[in-house]
This record gives sequence, structure tokens and C-alpha cells, in this order.
Amino acid sequence: MRIKFLALAISIMTLFQSCETDFELNTTWKDIPIVYGIINPSSRTQDIRIQRAFLGEGNAMTFAQIADSNYYDTAFIKAKIIEMDGNTEVKTIKLTPKWVRRDSLNQTPFYNPSFPYVLIYKTEAYPYFDIDDLSGDTIWFDSSHTFKIEITNSKNGKIITSSTPLVGRVNLKTPNYNVSNPQLSINPTANNSIKWSKTGSGARFESILRFYYKEYHPGMRDTTLNFVDMNFGYLTGPTSGSDFVVKYYGENYYKHLGTVIPSDRTVKRIAYRFSIILNVIEEELKIYLDVNSPSTGIIQERPLYTNMSEGYGIFSSANSQNYIFNVAATTNTNIVNTFKNIDNSF
Repeated sequence: MRIKFLALAISIMTLFQSCETDFELNTTWKDIPIVYGIINPSSRTQDIRIQRAFLGEGNAMTFAQIADSNYYDTAFIKAKIIEMDGNTEVKTIKLTPKWVRRDSLNQTPFYNPSFPYVLIYKTEAYPYFDIDDLSGDTIWFDSSHTFKIEITNSKNGKIITSSTPLVGRVNLKTPNYNVSNPQLSINPTANNSIKWSKTGSGARFESILRFYYKEYHPGMRDTTLNFVDMNFGYLTGPTSGSDFVVKYYGENYYKHLGTVIPSDRTVKRIAYRFSIILNVIEEELKIYLDVNSPSTGIIQERPLYTNMSEGYGIFSSANSQNYIFNVAATTNTNIVNTFKNIDNSF
């Protein structure tokens, strides 16, 4: 882990009108690797970004649209992820470069319509570790192990490394998840809660209650599936071994649905299902996000955070779990009653 500090300041030009000192902005070219990789034990494949920084005379936005400015020649890059149990190597997973087409609708100043691709290094196939007894989800990595990335540039001999513990799966405790018939009931006259256990390497937790509903428009042959989220934000405590709890008042939740679902008397809607989404990130990633959050001041010491042995970027882990619930009969009735005075759409 390294933290570098870069002092940022705003120059007041009127104080330097008499200064005519010339200096060269661009220094001698240096190879600066940039690596981004977030390992997810719930994902069958892992994607890693391996690229480089650039600096040159002219418009930086123009350089950014040239692949050679951002990416290494893949012929010189050898990359792999190594699973470690203490000091023992469990397995090595090769990373293979793939050019992936970027969605043209998600345009940025770096988007080049003549070459709408981004270079991703993807893991080759590897065996799964376990099956979750509660949800039946596949667990691809052992969360008690650590994972190391090793990138070798054969052209300049540079070796870039980093390692991370894994964020394990959390255990949803409330509401009760009955695998054979999971039902979510939201009491309109009481506090309802979502409660889950903390993982050892989890540093920041996000919880989302998602409501799915089907919508039928006159003249259409089929329904469309829509959803509404209630995001409870981020939690960073308590200490390991304790539980997290978020609470919401039932009546306020039904009012929330009535506010965010557009009023439309021409459609018919059906309450379809709920899901509780729990997102967890590891400590290094939390620090990276905190350090790179928007500034609140004009002049301040701005840290640049990286946990790569050479260059910049982040190699860490995250996990996301999604618990699907059917809509309980009483909850469906409450939703219907909520919309009777709005548009009678449910």
C-alpha cells in the first residue's frame, strides 16, 4: 500500500504578470502502468484493466482516442492471477487480452467512434470452489485465500504485482429467507428491518431494497418489467463479528412507491417480486474510493492512492448478493391500496 501526496493550488495570474520564466511542461517519457482489478468470488470471470498513462504536446483528448496512447502492445504483456493459501500456491489463472466493444450510447470524451473498443484482460476458465447452501449460487473462489496479480512487460522487464484478501459472502438474517418459498412482507404500521452479518475483510456495505413490477400498456402484446430501488446508503461499522441493521417504516415505504412510480391511468401494473441486494467492498478499495471522492475545498493537499508495486491503480475485491423474494399477499394488498387514490394502476 502506498499513498503519494500531490499539492494542488490555484495560481492568481495578476500576481505573476511580471514573471517571464519559461519551463518545459513535458519531461522525459516514462512508462507508467495503470491497473484496475476488482476480484468478485461470485463471478465466473474476472476482468482486469491494464493500460498506461500518457503525456504529450497538444490536445490530451485527441491522444486519449488513440489506442496506442492508452494500451500496451499485448504481445509484450503476460498477466496472471495467483490464488494463495498462506505461502502455498493453489492455482494460477491466466489473463487473456480481449478487445470488447464499448456501448456507443455511453460516450465519454475518450470515445472514438472509429475504434469503439476497450482492452480488457479476462480470466481463462477455472473450476468453482463451492455452492452456497442457502441461495444455490456458485462460489468461484475460497474467501479464506488471498489473490495476487502479476503482470510482466517483456519489452522493458518491468513486473507489476499486488495482492488482496477476498470479501466473503454475508449471511442475511432478517427478513427470513425461506429457500422453498421466500416471501417478503412489509408491515405498514411498524419498522421493518434488513439485517446481515459482517464479513472479516468487508469494509463498506451497501443495502438496497428493490421492488419489481410488470406493466402492461394498451396496444402492446407483452408486459414490461420495471423496478424501483430504496437505497439505504453505506455502512462501515461495526467491528468484525457484529451485525448490520437498517430500518425503514412500512407506511413511508409505500408512500415512496407512490411517489417514484409515475402516475399513469392508461396502464395496468402487477406487483412481481422484491430483491434485497447486499454489496460489500474490501478495505483497500474503500480507501481508494474515499481518497478519490470529490474535493470539498479549493486549495488542499490531494493524495494519490495505489496498492500496485509499480505504477498506479487498485487491485482489491468486492462481492454482491441478491436475495429474491415473492410479494406476500398482504403486501400486495397494501400496494394496490396505495395506488387507488393515485392512478388505480395496480
